[in-house]
Amino acid sequence: MKQIDINSKEYWNMRFRNNWEMYQGRQQTAFFCNIMLECLPEWLTVDIKYNRLSICDAGCADGDAVHMLSKFFVHSKVVGVDFSNEAIERARKYYPDNIFYCASIEDVKEDYDVIFSSNTLEHFTEPFKMVNHLLKRTKKHLILLLPFQEYQRIDEHFFTFDYSNFPLKINDFVLTHYTEVDGAKIPGTLWAKKQILIVYSNLEEVKLENIDLRTFATSVKILEKELKEKEKQVSDLTITLEKKEQELNSLISDLAEKEGKLGDLVAVLEERERGMADLENELEKKGNILNELMTELEKKRETLNSLQIDLEKAKSNLFQLNASMSEKDQRIWDLSESLRIIQSSFSWKFIVKLHKLYKIPLVKYSYLLFKVWKIEGFKSVCEKARNKIIRSAKKVGVKEENSREKLNKLYISILERHENSKISGIAIIPSGFQFDELYNQRTINLAKFFSQRNYIVFYIPWQWYPDEFIPQAYEEVYRNIYQIPMYDFLNHIEKISAFSVFKEKIFFPIIPDNQFYNTFSVFRNNGFLIMYDILDDWEEFNKVGQAPWYKKEVEEAVVLNSDKIIAVSSPLAKKFIHLRNDISVIGNGFNAETLGTKEISLKVPADDNCIHIGYFGHLTTAWFDWDLIFNLADNHNNIVVHIIGYGAPDDILNEVKSRKNIIFYGKVSPSELHRHVERWHIGIIPFRGSKLAKAVDPIKIYEYLYFGLPTVATGIEHISSYPYVAYCEDSSSFYHKIVSFYTKIIENKISYAQIQSFLDKCSWDERFNCLLDECRGLNIAHLLYNHEESEK
Repeated sequence: MKQIDINSKEYWNMRFRNNWEMYQGRQQTAFFCNIMLECLPEWLTVDIKYNRLSICDAGCADGDAVHMLSKFFVHSKVVGVDFSNEAIERARKYYPDNIFYCASIEDVKEDYDVIFSSNTLEHFTEPFKMVNHLLKRTKKHLILLLPFQEYQRIDEHFFTFDYSNFPLKINDFVLTHYTEVDGAKIPGTLWAKKQILIVYSNLEEVKLENIDLRTFATSVKILEKELKEKEKQVSDLTITLEKKEQELNSLISDLAEKEGKLGDLVAVLEERERGMADLENELEKKGNILNELMTELEKKRETLNSLQIDLEKAKSNLFQLNASMSEKDQRIWDLSESLRIIQSSFSWKFIVKLHKLYKIPLVKYSYLLFKVWKIEGFKSVCEKARNKIIRSAKKVGVKEENSREKLNKLYISILERHENSKISGIAIIPSGFQFDELYNQRTINLAKFFSQRNYIVFYIPWQWYPDEFIPQAYEEVYRNIYQIPMYDFLNHIEKISAFSVFKEKIFFPIIPDNQFYNTFSVFRNNGFLIMYDILDDWEEFNKVGQAPWYKKEVEEAVVLNSDKIIAVSSPLAKKFIHLRNDISVIGNGFNAETLGTKEISLKVPADDNCIHIGYFGHLTTAWFDWDLIFNLADNHNNIVVHIIGYGAPDDILNEVKSRKNIIFYGKVSPSELHRHVERWHIGIIPFRGSKLAKAVDPIKIYEYLYFGLPTVATGIEHISSYPYVAYCEDSSSFYHKIVSFYTKIIENKISYAQIQSFLDKCSWDERFNCLLDECRGLNIAHLLYNHEESEK
């Protein structure tokens, strides 16, 4: 076998591919990033945040620190660089919203205000050559986090850093801060040795008179803190000693008193000794009786053990009986669906008679037909991938045990609240997003809607693999909303039976994946209403590589077996009309509290006399029509296009930068959108004309109208019925619609009252109240069981 040099590119590609996560590499990256953020001096933190300094993480590995830095410094551009292409591919997969590129430290192409390197330079025999390369690309500050005084190095570390290694000045950069950290003292540490944080700053970019000695006094502060703690301990010990001395004096006084009484006690003792013989005889008799009782008790224990064994057997039989009942309940559901379809074509009386004549063959044939639908078309490669995931999941027994304990504690606390009548019901809501209360996404707002009506909500964020980290797992992320990792929830789905006592129970299989479909019988057996909310055309998403888990036959099974179907648009409802004719359309909505002030769009000519149009949202080429935008910008200099979002490839962004009348802002927090929209006249939705685009009901259209933006759209014809929304077929009409709306805005001919009247029916509360009305009184599973009981 070829010998691979330690710390070579080939070596690190192998490490990231084979055992980086096994040895907690990602957790260490986050651990070191937390150390840096906690030890960073206040003046430097303020400088980065206030001046929105760009940041490069040199040696970013899987990108976990890049993600953390972008969350901490929300207004800064944060880029990850690593010479391992394997690491960069993984980083882009884990964090598609962040920017990463593959390059060695010597080949970093761009200049950055701040370069951060965590536990990287120790892998070089001459690390300060790398420092010089980094300084060439650093505008203001170089931040280094390194192992410190590591005299017994691991094999991958080629250099030991000590005080003598760090000069006060390197080229035009001076040492402006250092902090020592003892990792052994950090709870749950992932590095039980010392680390040192070093900051070099450009003399031309910082004012040294604004930096005082406190930035170098970290070690002294630590010693002072420890000394104060020791002094307090000595003081406490002195007070305790004084109390003990007082207690001792009191004891000596008591002892003197008790010595006087000792003579009397001795006399009493002698008298009692004379009665000991009689007591011993009595005790012997009692002992014999006790032995007889112990013998009897042992017999009772044997009987009890026998009863316990019988009880365990009974429990096992009961479990098998429940499993059998679950299978029968599922069969009842399948049969009832077959009957419902047949009933749509023939009279019930005729079916009853026919069923009596051909009872077994007819039902069995229908059932087998549905079984064929469920297994047809499965790709072998997907099955192999799923099997691999299942095998890997079995290796985390300890994690499963911990998740079981956490679920038990959470479920017990919720049941206690239910006993105290503090909750109305329970809703189970899977989602493709982790919970963020400021994010205007349908599943998040659905969870908040039910939580505000005193429901307990289990919010189940999607996981691509069982060990994928979910922040705030098992925590109450919002009032009455608990975020539970998907695989933990599915692996212990049987525990949902604890909530069968709840009167109102709803399960929303938002993601029509086979893993969620397989839970239907469990939810139905425990009295849950199953309501499938169709958010997107998942089949079309799969065709453009956005939903690799999708299987058409699984979604059709979800549609057939759900108690109620909701779709966000009429095209989605029509797609499944061959399966169900009772699909209700309830569109998306908006949240005024998240968006802020309404009708803030620009209603007068801009200072540059141009028409300012804008878009915010996902920018993938799968549906965003970049050719339309480039054609518009190239042919009409009086148009300025503002674009907020993420997901655009690098070649597209380079094209954007080449045009002066297209301004790209990147990702912006929902609470900050109004700061940009107040400079726009018109909103745009330039989607390609595809099945994927036609099926959506874009949330942004309600947000545009809330901000007072008339909107021009392509690719989504059904939203043309909304007030001040124009639908276009080509680039020429797209420009003319923009000009037409702009003229109406300037001439004050936009009826914002008409827009408000439309929006009054489109808030999330209004949408979900309609959905809740669909839920009330609807539970097919209960109806089936009640019908069965009445037949008996």
